[in-house]
Amino acid sequence: VSLWDDVDDDYVKKVEALNVKVLISKKPTPGINNINLQIKSTEVAIKFLKKSCDYILKTRSDQRCDCDIDFIGHFKNLQSLFPVQNKFLDKRLIISNLKMSPDRLYGITDFFMFGTTKDMALYWCIPFDSKSESDFVVEHDKRFFIRSEVSEGYLVSRFCNNVAYECKWTEEDSNRFFSRL
Repeated sequence: VSLWDDVDDDYVKKVEALNVKVLISKKPTPGINNINLQIKSTEVAIKFLKKSCDYILKTRSDQRCDCDIDFIGHFKNLQSLFPVQNKFLDKRLIISNLKMSPDRLYGITDFFMFGTTKDMALYWCIPFDSKSESDFVVEHDKRFFIRSEVSEGYLVSRFCNNVAYECKWTEEDSNRFFSRL
């Protein structure tokens, strides 16, 4: 688990007593909606895990996976059955549609993501968002929220840059984008 350097030492000891590796990082400037905290904690975990893991499941701390089925095996099977058709990703990224607005173009949520370590790094190992609240331009049409490059929009925008995908801001192109993940 990835924690900040201001966390209580007793809490760290309790987590470590559960035989869980604790990664402590200096807390960055949070950014709009704490996006930089999410980027930093995920990047630290990916860099730690890349030495020993081929795949990573990333969830937010307010989410949990609690089921008796082998969902990781299922995800890997989906990746084998539906290979990617581009040169940037090794395998598909599996994302949840939880809280995903059906009419939001290019709308990837940050709740849950599974992929190869390399592919997860393409999505999460990105520079911090330097925008402030005063830089935020509200998109009144919710279809174009991602275009504002705030929160999930920032993540998607950086990912598109990393995989050389130019968004055309149409429903057809958004569907094409998802089909190539």
